[in-house]
Amino acid sequence: MTLTCEQTSLNDRAAANVIRAACDYARTQGLKVCVSVVDLHGNLLAFQRINGSPLHSISISQDKAFTAVSFGMETAKWPQRLESKPYTFQSLVNCSRMSMLGGGVPININGQIVAAVGVSGGTEQQDIDCANAGISILNLPNENLA
Repeated sequence: MTLTCEQTSLNDRAAANVIRAACDYARTQGLKVCVSVVDLHGNLLAFQRINGSPLHSISISQDKAFTAVSFGMETAKWPQRLESKPYTFQSLVNCSRMSMLGGGVPININGQIVAAVGVSGGTEQQDIDCANAGISILNLPNENLA
């Protein structure tokens, strides 16, 4: 019986590239956001705060990334998923670091979640767009995007 497993995580250089691409996109849109990338365990790999972004966006971006990697799904999908489950919704919103706001997107490579990006500071759709712009720098095939 095997007692260990191997897991792959995004490396710090790739995380820095995701941050740079997301921030560059945000700047072209006139947005002031915070961008976080966490590894597959939810530990912060990279972070950037564009000057003037809301201070609360620092922790919100990290929580979005943490939630996305924890469950392997975009944070924007939670409200619809829990629409008919009010008790589950209430339980989850009380969990520390849980975010159901759009802008947390897992990074999936070869069918495995390896990291997640979280963006906060714009509207939910703007945050999602920034996160996806960051992930796009990795040049992953569309079927590998979470």
